[in-house]
Amino acid sequence: ASQDNVIVVRAARAAKLGARAGRLSRAVKLLKMLPGMSTKEDASKVKIARVISNQLNTVLSTRVAFLTICVVVVLPLFQMLQYPEMDDSMGTWAELLDRNAAFFKQATNSTERLEQQALLQTEVERMMSAYDSFSYGPFHVCYGDLSSSGTFECRTDLLNLNYTSKFSMPQRKASIREYSQEAIQVSFNLVVPKQEESAAGMGLLCFVVLVMCIFGLLMSQSISQVALLPLERMLSVVRQR
Repeated sequence: ASQDNVIVVRAARAAKLGARAGRLSRAVKLLKMLPGMSTKEDASKVKIARVISNQLNTVLSTRVAFLTICVVVVLPLFQMLQYPEMDDSMGTWAELLDRNAAFFKQATNSTERLEQQALLQTEVERMMSAYDSFSYGPFHVCYGDLSSSGTFECRTDLLNLNYTSKFSMPQRKASIREYSQEAIQVSFNLVVPKQEESAAGMGLLCFVVLVMCIFGLLMSQSISQVALLPLERMLSVVRQR
């Protein structure tokens, strides 16, 4: 989220710089009112230059404001495909299974261990079925011990969980998200969300480039119509005289 907000922050800074530049230009104009700072110019030229300047400032301010609003409004649309990054159900399932695994570890006799094992097996199957309608989900669950260094060691010799998952282990390790608790480790397959997130990032980049190109052409056209064409007409009149 912090990376996605960089564009919004830059757009806001650009708008602030534009506003400061506008105020600075007004301050410079006030200096002309001081004694010795004013220059004697033809009234018609000053009037024409002032009209051109005002029109140019209005056009540029409108274009920059619309560009900022467009980027800020469209930017959140590209974050709609990043839901799994903010999904807390994966960590919640790991914590729930860890509680059942703790009861299994604390069992004192074989009968209680079998009951807790059956309960843990039922919860694992319930978790697998909960992600059947999603494009991401768990593909591996194991019982074991979490060391002080943060590494998890699966102990299939103590408890081997049987489950069926429609997800398989991804080829890229970056698409795996692991949740390790004291006695349970759950691994999730996030291949499809990662691909959608990459596609959204590419779409956002293409959108920003396209918007900048379009507004660059519009601003260039506006400058030509507001400033260059009147100056060309003035120069043509001067040449004729």
